Amino acid sequence: MNLFEAVILGIIQGLTEFLPVSSSGHLQLLHALFGIDEPTLMFDVWLHVATLIPVFIVFRKTIWELIKNPFQKMTLLLIIGTIPAVIAALFFGEQIESLFEGGSIGFLAVTFAITGFLLLFADWAASRLGGKKTTEDMSWVDAAIIGVAQAFAIPPGISRSGTTLSTALGRKLNRDEAAKFIFLLSIPAILGATINEIMKIVRLPEDAYEPIFAFGLPAMIAGFIAAALAGYLAVQLMLALIRKAKLRYFSIYVFALAIFVAVDTFLLGGTILG
Repeated sequence: MNLFEAVILGIIQGLTEFLPVSSSGHLQLLHALFGIDEPTLMFDVWLHVATLIPVFIVFRKTIWELIKNPFQKMTLLLIIGTIPAVIAALFFGEQIESLFEGGSIGFLAVTFAITGFLLLFADWAASRLGGKKTTEDMSWVDAAIIGVAQAFAIPPGISRSGTTLSTALGRKLNRDEAAKFIFLLSIPAILGATINEIMKIVRLPEDAYEPIFAFGLPAMIAGFIAAALAGYLAVQLMLALIRKAKLRYFSIYVFALAIFVAVDTFLLGGTILG
């Protein structure tokens, strides 16, 4: 992996981790379109760590309160919201992995379209349901339903942030509180993905360790910085658009991606995406 590829992958990971467009779906498209080598496992771990930094910066006060006083309602809600994704990963991990490893990416036409409809619902819910519920008013049922939505968003092309946000707004959380909860919920989700990649590394045979670090220190640093900066911009943009109920712009974008993938896969026989 060269320096340019590392920066591109870092920017894509940072932006799409928090914008409601699916980071995993975009990385697959990037690889298919431009033939950019998929990152090594260690590089993937590194990018996940980088994307945690923006959340810790933007929500530092709330996170610090959770650290100082872990035995509070928000902690319980976050645990409940995380459990469904953990269960899905444990029991359906192999099936989910097959979506990442398969040769065809035609399924992205469906999953990107699902994301588009979810974003349209999020805008409708923010504008029409008049959500006034705060995280203090949330019940464990609210957290569990949002958690199930997060588990549903594991496959590539379905946005985690878009799915959890639309569900939170559907449960009548107000916009700011919904945004805060889904971003806090992203911390254990990203940590879980990081741990999963680390476990893959641990299970590798000894003679496979050297290629993991083949990307080199410059690419490692460049990708990390690119992912962290892009992630910070994405978080700030996402918060602004949630407050204005303008997520439909992203729905147009992912619908366009769905049509592009569908046309190439089913009409052109994979001419563009190979």
